[in-house]
Amino acid sequence: MLTIETVGARVRTGTEHARGKPGRPRDPGRDEAIVDAVVMLLREPGTGKIGMREVAARSGTSLAAIYRRWPSREDLLLDAIQHFVEEDAPVPDAGDLRADLLAVLETMIRRREAFIESLPRLIAEAASSPQIIDAVRRRLLGLAGRSLTTVLRRARSETQIPAGADLDLAADTAVALFTHQAITCGRPPTRAYVARIVDHALLPMLGLGIPGPPPSDVARAKPRRIAPEGEKPSR
Repeated sequence: MLTIETVGARVRTGTEHARGKPGRPRDPGRDEAIVDAVVMLLREPGTGKIGMREVAARSGTSLAAIYRRWPSREDLLLDAIQHFVEEDAPVPDAGDLRADLLAVLETMIRRREAFIESLPRLIAEAASSPQIIDAVRRRLLGLAGRSLTTVLRRARSETQIPAGADLDLAADTAVALFTHQAITCGRPPTRAYVARIVDHALLPMLGLGIPGPPPSDVARAKPRRIAPEGEKPSR
């Protein structure tokens, strides 16, 4: 069974939609199998919408059993989205703005892989559902944006960032670049790409410029003297 990224998650609609209705109690295991099937389908390559017959076949259940738990396909997808992303991760505080920004974005790579892989299909679903696009925004973009904004505001209070810098725009830019890379490549950005977001987009936007490369061993070495013509080089 697919492991879903969540903390203490449960299938809400599978039991709560049935609350107050007569009949035998719902099987939580069946509910979980149906949501697992949706998650697996969302993570598969492609940009088409997910059909309920696909979900039934993948979960080994019937359409009737699904619709007893979720009145509509949208309700089922909204429940599945809740199981992708963990609760807010601790906001890093290394005392260095660049290190903290990298830590937030690298946490997105580690903890949101399944959600990122599902974005192409979720975007297709969101085109006809304001509720789904709102859920996507809150679950992935909202969590990341809040962490980035917290880091940026703290850095400004510590005078690491000029007072006039647009912190909200910087946070939005980071999330947009991260998400664009995830959608176009179908997988989370690499750590190298995350470093480019920080060094070539965020820090310059904040008025801090592009960080210079660390001095190499060659640059630190004492320059070799070139002997004039006719002089023997010294050892």
